[in-house]
Amino acid sequence: MTAPDPGLEHLERRVRRHLSRLIPFARAALLWERLWPRLWPVAGIMGVFTALALLDFFPLLPFWLHSLGLLGFATIAGWALVSGLRGLRAPTENQARARIERDSQLRHRPLTVLGGEGVVGAGKNTTEALWHEHRRRAAVASEGLRVSPPSPGMARHDPYGLRAMVLLLLVIAGAAGIGDAGVRMARALVPVNSG
Repeated sequence: MTAPDPGLEHLERRVRRHLSRLIPFARAALLWERLWPRLWPVAGIMGVFTALALLDFFPLLPFWLHSLGLLGFATIAGWALVSGLRGLRAPTENQARARIERDSQLRHRPLTVLGGEGVVGAGKNTTEALWHEHRRRAAVASEGLRVSPPSPGMARHDPYGLRAMVLLLLVIAGAAGIGDAGVRMARALVPVNSG
C-alpha cells in the first residue's frame, strides 16, 4: 500500500474549498437561466402596461373599458406567472458541478473524481498508484474553476424579438411621460367614473 501524498491532499483540499465557494454561484446562474425565460412573459405584459400608462392611454378610455383593461392585464399577468413557475425546480449540486466543469472547459468530469472515495482493488500498489495519478491529474485540471455569467438563451424563447419591441415602447413612453410619470401611473391604476 502506498503512503498518502500530502501534496495531493493539500491540492485536493484547495480545489474543494474553491469548488464549495463556486457551487452557490453555479446554482444561481442555472436558476436564473431557468427562471428568466419563464418570467419574461410577465415582464413583457407589465412593460406594455407601464408604457401605455406613461403614454396616458388609460384615462382616454371609458370607465368600464378602463376597468376591464386593468382586470385583463392583471389576469393575463397572473396566469403567465403561475404557468411560468409551474414545474420550476432548483438546480441540484450535481448540476452545479456539471455547470462548473462545462464553464471551466474541463473534460472527463474531474470534479466527480475528486469527490470519489477509492477504487475497486484498493490495496494493490499498481491500482493505488494509478488512482493516485488520476486524482492528481483531476486536481491539477480543476485548479482554474470558474462560473460563467448566466445565459438564458432568450433568442430561443423569444424568436421574434418581442422583448426589444417592449423595451423600445418603454423608452418612448418614458420620454413622453418623464415630467409626470407618477401622476400618469396613478391615473392608469385608478379608473375614474366621469359619468
